[in-house]
Amino acid sequence: MRATIITLVLLIEGVVGAQPVITEVNSPQVGDVAVYVIDTLPDTNFVPLAGSNVRWYINTIKDHKIDTFEYVDVTTTGYDTSTVVASCDYAIKIGPQYMFVKKVRGAVNAEVAMAIGGIDPRTGEPLLATATDPDTIALFPITYGDVFVDTGVFQATKDTVILGAPQQILITITIVHNDSVNGYGKIYFPTGDSMSVLMTKNYRSFRVRATVAGVPVYNYSVYVLDINFVTDAPDYRYAVASASLDINKQDSVKGISVLYKFAGLTSGIELAPSFPIVSIIRTFKGIEVFTDGSEMVFELINVEGRTIARSSGNYTAFSPPSKGLYILKATTIDGKEKTFKISW
Repeated sequence: MRATIITLVLLIEGVVGAQPVITEVNSPQVGDVAVYVIDTLPDTNFVPLAGSNVRWYINTIKDHKIDTFEYVDVTTTGYDTSTVVASCDYAIKIGPQYMFVKKVRGAVNAEVAMAIGGIDPRTGEPLLATATDPDTIALFPITYGDVFVDTGVFQATKDTVILGAPQQILITITIVHNDSVNGYGKIYFPTGDSMSVLMTKNYRSFRVRATVAGVPVYNYSVYVLDINFVTDAPDYRYAVASASLDINKQDSVKGISVLYKFAGLTSGIELAPSFPIVSIIRTFKGIEVFTDGSEMVFELINVEGRTIARSSGNYTAFSPPSKGLYILKATTIDGKEKTFKISW
């Protein structure tokens, strides 16, 4: 009997610790809508630990920004006259931008981006960049330990006139990415809800280059480092959370994005009440305090707990009487409070 119980416990632990395997079934479908809450000033103890059977905790999330991803039929985009676009299975719509995706089925199923659609900021007309080298978005199945490197190249041409002569501008967009699936386990949301996920570390470089008759006229590059948490849960597809990291300090989190709603389903996210932004700097004036325009009451408190100065408004400056540690207490007009430690 005891051996049976031990075996049962080991089986249960094996199920609990099992890593997700992301397959094509978990990829987006036309009609899916994913709404993400992006906290651009994350106030969490979140640490992007790698490894097996890891637990990741997102303690709070504030709605500084909302992003909506819509997975739509290509014929609804206005670009469906393109042969390249017509070959795609769906398009991802993010604001006025589209990415057109084709499913490739073979020994290893893949999703590749065949074109990028946007709006020309000068004319307001649709502009389509088609792939000369499709960008592979995902290879299925996705499992712990995978490493994937790929380059996608997209090109578009625009007619223009330079010094009275008609010319064509060639725009080339190059996307290079290096992905590694370096963790699996459970992610915990502010409500305490959890979900089994894989963690992928994604390094991206984006380069936009414009040439006229082979002569470069514009060159811009940006580098991005982030991690994504993807799940095989049946009611969700792809990323349920992500974090952007400092490119020079890879454990420094600059922002956290969490799936708030998906296809009408509310996720286990509970938004923390946002506290107005408070900036504190040390200058020749003393301790200067700025807000995002919100009116507050400020109190400077010494280590003995005594308030030694008080002010109100959206800006103030304190001159502490001596060197040491102080507490700045900020109170909003509706009674929310937050304290900050200040070394003077």
